[in-house]
Amino acid sequence: VFKMSDQPALLVEKKDHVLTLTMNRPTKMNAMNKEMYQELYDAIHDYRYNDDLLCCVIKGNSEGAKRPVFTAGGDLKWFQAERAEHGELWQPSFPSYKEMEKCDKPIIAAVDGLCMASGFNLATLYCDFVIATERSTFGIPAIKRALRLNYPIPYTQFMSLNNAMYMVMTGRMMTAEDVYRMGFVAQVCHNDCLDEAVKEVTDIIVDCAPRHLAAHKQLLKALAVMPGSGQEHTNII
Repeated sequence: VFKMSDQPALLVEKKDHVLTLTMNRPTKMNAMNKEMYQELYDAIHDYRYNDDLLCCVIKGNSEGAKRPVFTAGGDLKWFQAERAEHGELWQPSFPSYKEMEKCDKPIIAAVDGLCMASGFNLATLYCDFVIATERSTFGIPAIKRALRLNYPIPYTQFMSLNNAMYMVMTGRMMTAEDVYRMGFVAQVCHNDCLDEAVKEVTDIIVDCAPRHLAAHKQLLKALAVMPGSGQEHTNII
């Protein structure tokens, strides 16, 4: 059983029609545990139905961390504790990611530093696009941890099958420029310019018509999974 921290696992800020969610376990490299996943679900659910909020940004708190970090992914100690309680076949159901899938509003990942495993999925698959600093690194290290990818993950919506194979089969960490070329990252900025780059984009989004944004997001996501696209059976839902 894990003790609850005095600090929330996810910091929530609402300002100027923008919801900012900051993963807040820096001494644990922002590893995502049950508490964080639940708070992420709650925040995204509120965002979906709050008409005053027009854009969402997800980032990581690096204060006190050994290095800049978005998130190192799922908390393996939490994962192991759940398996010890529920059996070796237990798998997380990721309701927070399902809620993000249902969200018609923009969700941006603002990545500075390490972004890997479930955090890589959070940023690249369930956020609408990624803005990252030059020093950020990305990876899918499951193979190095003897872990399986136990649910459909549509990496090939964003890059070629060969590149997906390369990342999954080697578990290598990739630079921001690497994943930018692969199609995972929309924009790479200088290390000290992330907040400025994100604000420039959120200002544009907030100034757009919300219903039109929602309609375009729905259309683009629907086109990505149309029959013949190869993505018909990849959604987590």
